Amino acid sequence: DTMDSSAFIITAANKEYIIPGWKRMHILEIESEISSLCPCDICQKYSNSEVYKSRELLSYHNIWALWSQIEEIKIAIQEEQFEKYLDERFRRHPWAMKAYEYAKIRHNMGLRSV
Repeated sequence: DTMDSSAFIITAANKEYIIPGWKRMHILEIESEISSLCPCDICQKYSNSEVYKSRELLSYHNIWALWSQIEEIKIAIQEEQFEKYLDERFRRHPWAMKAYEYAKIRHNMGLRSV
């Protein structure tokens, strides 16, 4: 239930907005209102420009987005759907999918170390 990551701060410093569902964009590239992208309190309460101007608000949103991903993972594990979750997650990222497929093959062969 915990993570050791500075990603939420680093992305905020770079004005990157983590879109729930494992994607991030520079906040100025987002054409729609963030309230339509995310249900967190920050996105529902503040406009794109307000969040852009505040590293703190963007950090709060980004940590919420990362935390929601952890919650999705926990649910997938509880429902014994973790592999399906990973398949879907990595399908959107060809470079990561290649590494994931390699790891699955090695795991299935009983070769745990690389």
